[in-house]
Amino acid sequence: MTPSPQQAAFYDWITRGDGSCVVRAVAGAGKTTTLIHALSLMQGDIFFGAYNKAIAEEIKARAPQVDGAKIDVSTFHAAGFRFWRRVARSVKVEGNKCKFLYRDHFEGHYKAESVVLQLVSLAKQRGVGVGVLVPNSDESWSNIIDHFDLEIPQEYEHGEIVEMAQKLLHASIEADMEVVDFDDMIFAPLVHNVKVWEHDWVLVDEAQDTNATRRALALRMLKRGGRLVAVGDPHQAIYGFTGADSDSLDLIGDAVNAISMPLTVSYRCPKAIVNYAQNWVSHITAADNAP
Repeated sequence: MTPSPQQAAFYDWITRGDGSCVVRAVAGAGKTTTLIHALSLMQGDIFFGAYNKAIAEEIKARAPQVDGAKIDVSTFHAAGFRFWRRVARSVKVEGNKCKFLYRDHFEGHYKAESVVLQLVSLAKQRGVGVGVLVPNSDESWSNIIDHFDLEIPQEYEHGEIVEMAQKLLHASIEADMEVVDFDDMIFAPLVHNVKVWEHDWVLVDEAQDTNATRRALALRMLKRGGRLVAVGDPHQAIYGFTGADSDSLDLIGDAVNAISMPLTVSYRCPKAIVNYAQNWVSHITAADNAP
């Protein structure tokens, strides 16, 4: 590939720079191609955190073979589950884990089931009870209810829902050695402080859509003195309803004192579309050879 000046600056930072970096890439900036080429310039143990399984498989197929480098490509959920199985070898995955636990503990409270399950899922994604992330307090739970505008059934008081959610989270944590759900794959190794494999490089793709626990796991996977690269676009942060933070790039950048580098050229769209998009993303530009 012939890199753009911005891509070349990023590659130069990898080979001759130090520390960590947040790459702010506009829509169509070729961030995946940029990251794959960046892998060929890295040495040591490298973890590439893909957003979902399909992207992980694509990156695996395109990742280079580099002497002196060991590249691990997976989602953060898959990585977390590997860490958890080191201490819970017979654990099983059950997507309805919390639903079954709820019905065991709160028989007859079917009207509160939906909101309590949603609240517990969001609490796991935000790291309630995990170290210094979010304290397991009534205020923390109330903040989640308010932030996500969860609807409390009229038959229940606000405090009752919080108390039920706290009990359900506790029951879920107690059951972790035997069964986990999707949220637990990241939450369980964090809340139980399981030792994780550390890497010289940690790459976080689609970093604008990370939640607190995904970022916490990424930081735990980084060796002391290691380098982190988070790539994303705040203007494409669309998963807030699932627990992601709209300021994820700033949060992860602040955590590692990262520099910021841009990828502002969109290779995907014609010039007319890019010009129109500048109404909302003023720094996006079209490729010179775009139609």
